Amino acid sequence: MTVTAPTYAARIVDAPGVPIALVEDSGRITLDSSRAPHIEATVDLSITEASVLDDLDPRDSRRIVIDAGGRSFDLGIREVTPNREDARVTVR
Repeated sequence: MTVTAPTYAARIVDAPGVPIALVEDSGRITLDSSRAPHIEATVDLSITEASVLDDLDPRDSRRIVIDAGGRSFDLGIREVTPNREDARVTVR
């Protein structure tokens, strides 16, 4: 039996060269056609440079694309919670 796991990736729209990585086993993507927006996500990103926080600023109407198992989700950034101790950022 072959077991495969979907691959996940994230990128910031309009900032393709900014290095970000999804933290494994954290976050979630919810799809619900009965509400708007239909798709919501909360993800933890590992960042190496503090300047990435500027590219994730929700006040600038930034967007993030999450690739999950062959599908891509283009989502608006609503909230960013940095955790400098762990070099992580939670994006909602």
